[in-house]
Amino acid sequence: LLLLDSVLFAEFLSWKEAPSLDRSSAFISRVYREDIGPCLSFTCSELSQSVQCAVENNSLTIEPVAMSSLHTVKALECGGPNKCALSGMSRPCRHRIKLGDKENYYYISPSSRARITAVCNFFTYI
Repeated sequence: LLLLDSVLFAEFLSWKEAPSLDRSSAFISRVYREDIGPCLSFTCSELSQSVQCAVENNSLTIEPVAMSSLHTVKALECGGPNKCALSGMSRPCRHRIKLGDKENYYYISPSSRARITAVCNFFTYI
């Protein structure tokens, strides 16, 4: 038995007629409110907003942490490899992000990376 949210489905069908990422669309507005917002809401709210903007502009870089990286000094300024810059939690961080053309790197935990990539995958798919 398939249960369907008829309001959400109607919003999706309306959006599908003229797909766009404009937030004035009821469907896209709902996606931001119910999915993207919660996924990209982290303890560090200022950095969270910057991450969301970078994701929307397709200017976010996620890369694995190389222990002998040339940018270690700049990355250490933003939390270091054992503290997630987004959640503030002490966790081993195997990835780091760079926002647009800024020079700073931010170490992120596996769970923060998963949340960011979920939103990136949505934008790629949609």
